[in-house]
Amino acid sequence: MVRKVTNQPKKHSQRVAAWIYAVINPMIEGLQRELDFLERGNLTWRYLSQRCEFIRPIQEYVDSTQWPNYFDFLVENPEFKKHFQAHDDNLNALNNAASALFSWLVSSGFLEERTRSSLEAYESRRAVDPRLADLGHMKSELPKLVAEYLINKIETLPDHYVASKFWEDASSNIRELRNQNNFQPLRDAQAKLVNLSVLLKTSLEDFRLGMSRKFDLPAAPIPDYLLKR
Repeated sequence: MVRKVTNQPKKHSQRVAAWIYAVINPMIEGLQRELDFLERGNLTWRYLSQRCEFIRPIQEYVDSTQWPNYFDFLVENPEFKKHFQAHDDNLNALNNAASALFSWLVSSGFLEERTRSSLEAYESRRAVDPRLADLGHMKSELPKLVAEYLINKIETLPDHYVASKFWEDASSNIRELRNQNNFQPLRDAQAKLVNLSVLLKTSLEDFRLGMSRKFDLPAAPIPDYLLKR
């Protein structure tokens, strides 16, 4: 006797597929990238924009052409609204903490003094090694860059950065400023955002799995060349 199959695959849904492929997957990818940066301590914060460059509000992880699908997803799954808002609120708190710390750093005598002494040492080294980059044109900007490096916990710079050799020599002397109590609000905001992002990423992955099972949809689009095999 042939056993009757009771758990038939559910009907495919283009609408749910749009949620998964155009909304949920980009958000999961964005959150994973965000966590990779946060767990290294690199906030990708920029003093010119006063915000993190690669840690963004949730909606910005979705391509703008897919925002109609993003809003449709939220209409049908409103429980995610509060989670997205909590993430974005804490990102704002992180940006504000970084901005406040930057203002303190560039106005404090500690940073200015150590940057100046490190630059003098670098220029003495450059006098005997002209291959080192001339930083004369960025003397006024250098303390701001150093503050940004401290906020982002930058240990080394790629060789193609003009200030890479300067930071290689100076970072050990300047990096001690990270032990100042003024950095604690930034560390607290960073730790809170890590926890929220981990929980949100897990919730989105669980939701995707549930939708994939319910509507018999793969978790990612299948390329045409695989379908033709």
